[in-house]
Amino acid sequence: MKRSISKVAIFLILALFANTCAHERAEAEQLGELEFLYRCYSHLTQLYPLQADPIVAAVTNGVASAAQACEFILSLGTLTAAGNTMIGSPGDFTSTSLLNTFRQLHSSWLLTNQFPSVSGFAQDLGVRSYYNPSDSALYITKALFDPNAEATDIVTSNENLRAVRAIDPPPNGPISNSHTPDQFMFRANTLFTPQGLFLGVRATGVQTLAYSYFNNNASQQYTGSLDLTPHFGGGFLGSHAYLLTTLAEEHDFKADLGTQMPRSWAKNVVHDALCRDLPLVRSEDTVPYVVPTSEIPFRQSQGCVGCHATTDQMASILNRVTYDVHYAFDNLGEQMFGGWFIDFHDTTLPATSGWPASVDNNYHQRASNGRLYFRNYLGQLVNIPVTTLAGLGNAIAAQDDFFICLAKRYYKYFLGIDVYIGDPGSPLAPILNQIEQHHKDQVVSLGLRLKNSNNLATLIREILALPDYRERNYNTIVEE
Repeated sequence: MKRSISKVAIFLILALFANTCAHERAEAEQLGELEFLYRCYSHLTQLYPLQADPIVAAVTNGVASAAQACEFILSLGTLTAAGNTMIGSPGDFTSTSLLNTFRQLHSSWLLTNQFPSVSGFAQDLGVRSYYNPSDSALYITKALFDPNAEATDIVTSNENLRAVRAIDPPPNGPISNSHTPDQFMFRANTLFTPQGLFLGVRATGVQTLAYSYFNNNASQQYTGSLDLTPHFGGGFLGSHAYLLTTLAEEHDFKADLGTQMPRSWAKNVVHDALCRDLPLVRSEDTVPYVVPTSEIPFRQSQGCVGCHATTDQMASILNRVTYDVHYAFDNLGEQMFGGWFIDFHDTTLPATSGWPASVDNNYHQRASNGRLYFRNYLGQLVNIPVTTLAGLGNAIAAQDDFFICLAKRYYKYFLGIDVYIGDPGSPLAPILNQIEQHHKDQVVSLGLRLKNSNNLATLIREILALPDYRERNYNTIVEE
């Protein structure tokens, strides 16, 4: 497949007018123009450019700088077609390689990237046929390439997202490519997760599917409908795919403030949205929550509460979460592929006050009362009450740490250098040398500028413009 000629021509014309002078001579310790182009080209696309590539020729002949060429390559991923849901040149190999590079990168940032086993093979296979576990990362990909999207949309949008792929919808299920729609609980209405080459991101809207099957266990015929792609607020935090992958509870789960809490989801949230691992508070922050006489063992000591104070209070937002499980059989008694879907118990009781230290067997029926509780990158205690997923997303989007987390991850990808952005007053905080402090300062600065711009493409351009990125050895300090 050939690159879009029109796009390359436009790029060359713009670059010619923007850069009429010859290249400056590269400093000895830094990459030359072509070397810099090869570096950014490979980072952006996971490809090595051919000598005959018009972009290489433009830089070689002085028509464009390597920086201009890299910015042009990044722009190839912009979702300009089909209502800003697809790349403009789906037949261009460089464009699709760029888009797939970042899809895979963003997916790798998630702590959990597979569905757990909840209620048996047939139900689990149904879930794996209807959904893709990496769809949660599409919120980041959309924020980067949709010209109308912003970084905060990652945790504040109220849309369920699905990949735009070459085969959408596919005729058969994705697991073995042999399962046909009539083998699933939705029968002819079955909607399989898209397959093939990744071309963009789209909002699903409401996708209500009718189902009809016989349940051998209950000796009863079941008919009805459900929304295959509901969204519960808070960007990826409340997307159906994210909840399905991160809850990891039993099919009859009921939260009780004790051992039964959706804390696995909360652990994923702090990792995926804040780049943090437990514990996220100091010993003094646990004092109000330690109850030596509690019937709940982990509430009796500071060491345990150090993790639970963050996870369990956040998980209280999902105190009413449960699964809607479908065990499907056809009229002849042959097992079909059913599924398990996110559902919520009705609210029949008032919320608790604070974070009780006793088991509540009715907790799954109470109004939600959660909290975002952690020490930020400056060591300040963040203590924000939240009652919904949308509220949690808004609270996270208001933190500098959210933007610094994104900067940290892109910085690590492009420079191969990871930095510590946790509480500097934590006993787990590392002592940084001069080079480590330099890189941390750059990441924090990039994150704070991202908060101002709210634009991921701008963040990447700023990383590529760093003197460190041109340095042959990233782990040195470059004087600006």
